[in-house]
Amino acid sequence: MSITGYVEVTADTTTSKSASGVTAFTGALTRVFRVAFSADHDIDDRPVAAIDYEGLPQTWQPHPSDPYMYVVGHQCAFDSPGIYKVTVTYERIPDPLEARPVVRITHATSSEAIDKDRDDKAIVNSSDETLETPVEKNVSDLVIRVEYNVATFDHVLASNLKDGVNKTKWHGHAAGTCRIEVFDAEEMRAGDLFYWRTTLEVHVRADGWGKRVLDQGYRIKSGIGEDGTMTYHTLVDGKLQPMTSPSLLNGAGHQLNWWKTPPDDPVFITYDVCLEKDFGKLNLDLEML
Repeated sequence: MSITGYVEVTADTTTSKSASGVTAFTGALTRVFRVAFSADHDIDDRPVAAIDYEGLPQTWQPHPSDPYMYVVGHQCAFDSPGIYKVTVTYERIPDPLEARPVVRITHATSSEAIDKDRDDKAIVNSSDETLETPVEKNVSDLVIRVEYNVATFDHVLASNLKDGVNKTKWHGHAAGTCRIEVFDAEEMRAGDLFYWRTTLEVHVRADGWGKRVLDQGYRIKSGIGEDGTMTYHTLVDGKLQPMTSPSLLNGAGHQLNWWKTPPDDPVFITYDVCLEKDFGKLNLDLEML
């Protein structure tokens, strides 16, 4: 028992084409084949044998006249005694490595503690003490999300750049203001080509990603000891007891001159906690930004 032959029914061929996204086109095509069986071939096996017949175009095989039109499906149906009709479906899959990056611009909002008001003045009480309950406000960060395709994905580079900030200006944004929040990839297939669909998400904060804290404490610097190390003096209250709440400091390890008229402004210290990274290693052309 066997397949005795097959023929393509070119009159039943169909094609279609439509626009997709910004610049891409999608298309589909069907080819129809009539597969003949010998009389002794098991009737129940014929639909499976017809659809799996190696003489027909196989899954992911390109169309003979279009290298980006691939076989994505087969369908078999009874045609006449000893004959089964197999419909082969092609789908146009453009070269994903030629696709333009897809950029989405959004905002991410979070509630964060703040230490200065809109006039850049410290948020303290009338005695220049920090508040027990920090003031919070909504902070909106610009989010630049890019999806693009690469032949290979450098996971070591992704791990190195993740959570880092831009060392130099990046697409109009000052150094230290852009932080990589997401740098992921997923293996994909287009026809006989395997590639990586990559997602890059950069959060932009205009005043940078440093952590700013009010300079305050329970001791001050008092000088250099005989061994050459810094010595400290514990601050005390009017009863010569160690202070139970921190005192404002001047940024140099001494008490702030709060008794002056007007008093000195509270001092804030900014700590750069994100590592600077070379965003040029992304090797990503975003001409639309």
